[in-house]
Amino acid sequence: MDGKIFGTSGIRGPISEKATPELSLNLGRGLGSFLKGKGIVGVGTDARTSREMLKNSLIAGILSTGVSVIDLGIAPMPTVAYFSQLDEIAASVIVTASHNPSADNGFKFFNGGREFIREEELFIENAISKKEFLIAKWNKCGIVEYRDIRNQYLKHVKKFLSRRGGSGKGAKVLLDLANGAATNYTPDLLLDLGFSVTTMNSHQDGHFPGRPAEPSPGNLGDAMKMAADSDFAVTMCHDGDGDRLAVIDEQGEFIDQNRVIALFAKDEVMRKGEGTVVVSIDTSSVIDELVTAAGGAVVRMPLGSLQEYLASDKGKDVVLASEPW
Repeated sequence: MDGKIFGTSGIRGPISEKATPELSLNLGRGLGSFLKGKGIVGVGTDARTSREMLKNSLIAGILSTGVSVIDLGIAPMPTVAYFSQLDEIAASVIVTASHNPSADNGFKFFNGGREFIREEELFIENAISKKEFLIAKWNKCGIVEYRDIRNQYLKHVKKFLSRRGGSGKGAKVLLDLANGAATNYTPDLLLDLGFSVTTMNSHQDGHFPGRPAEPSPGNLGDAMKMAADSDFAVTMCHDGDGDRLAVIDEQGEFIDQNRVIALFAKDEVMRKGEGTVVVSIDTSSVIDELVTAAGGAVVRMPLGSLQEYLASDKGKDVVLASEPW
């Protein structure tokens, strides 16, 4: 338990060695201590089989400090991140190992819609290392509320897209949902926007029976074949917690992630006429070419550190932040 716990993207590892119930309990205690025993925390999970074990341990730790919890159930990572920026919410956590194998699990923390920065992670790590946790009195422990955030989140996304002219106009889309947390989110969103939607691997199953959770080209053979053999305008593929997007074109070819980022970045800069695009250091110059031509600027940060820039004074000028996937 001593030393560094958080990696470049939260905490991930085997449930028997790293993402254990003991760690989950102490992360909850550390988070509640960071919040000084006040406020409400949202907790969601992906569909992994270990989700209930780790979620309940995490919630127990949070409640023990006097902080209350809203249990969001199974929800995509972007949904849990969105929840952290609501006025009454102090922070949110998702229990997930993202694109890792099904035997793993982990945790990702959010504050104001962004991932925790290193300073916030350090507080929790130090609390766990020193075993210094806030302990609420018996009559001051937090309480748990259950909330279905799905409709609220999808309404928010549709409003965001409607301001950008989002409309499917009957275009045919294939979705490979990885048996993950986004299975009842992305299809309904696109249907409501007017797309014709076909799905695969679209029931939640923490064993990931359809394919491995990571939407890499080597794992997307079935989706590529369906795309090549059909008349879908585009094929989009998620990972286990719905925060990764892989795109396949109408001929079944995998589209490079840098081109996907460049497309979104150009669109946002053109909409505002200016702005900063923050990307990780492993991205290509195609992003710079399109963003600069549209009137924007590109800033590169180390992997897993984009939130540090967003949390700084410079963050107010950012129109898009993205790492590959």
